Amino acid sequence: MSNFIKSFLIVLVNLPPLIGLIVWPIEALMSIMIFDAPGSEQNPLAIGLFLAIGAYPFPTILGAVLTFKALKTRGYLYCLATTLLSYSGAGAIALMLALLKFTK
Repeated sequence: MSNFIKSFLIVLVNLPPLIGLIVWPIEALMSIMIFDAPGSEQNPLAIGLFLAIGAYPFPTILGAVLTFKALKTRGYLYCLATTLLSYSGAGAIALMLALLKFTK
């Protein structure tokens, strides 16, 4: 596979978390509703979900910047590892949602 195709695929894989940043402000503003139910402010999973939503942009932007900087200087394996960093924010939100849903 040529270098152009590898670079294009890595950029393409990095786009979904970056597109998620478009709707993140609305999601962050609505996340305060997590604490609407009585007693939910004491639930550590609800607090974790609130923090995961609030921190979503940090690993996403850091992973994307590291990936795009590394495309020219580092190997593709490093670029894929930094791409996983971009997805870690969404993974933390999904994990907290699953734990909230399945632990009662």
